[in-house]
Amino acid sequence: MIFLILNAISALLVAFCCICRLSVKQFAMKSPLAWSYALLGSSAMVVLCMAAQGITPAMSELAANIGMAVYFVARSKLVRRVWRRLFPNATPVIK
Repeated sequence: MIFLILNAISALLVAFCCICRLSVKQFAMKSPLAWSYALLGSSAMVVLCMAAQGITPAMSELAANIGMAVYFVARSKLVRRVWRRLFPNATPVIK
């Protein structure tokens, strides 16, 4: 059960970040970056639907989904801004 919850949360974060990235920036139709965000977002939605149906993910799929979620959240400007407020003297890992 915990694997389903982790998979659903990570898929929701990835889908949200991809949708936000696609809606904020103006991409050309031939842009490979836009297509990669679209495919990542749609695959995250498929994973979310599979989690809603109760299909237990493989450990490799779960690890990949959590890794993508951590990556997209770490790239978020809001997270970096809050991190700087909480830890003003810390050296930045992500610039």
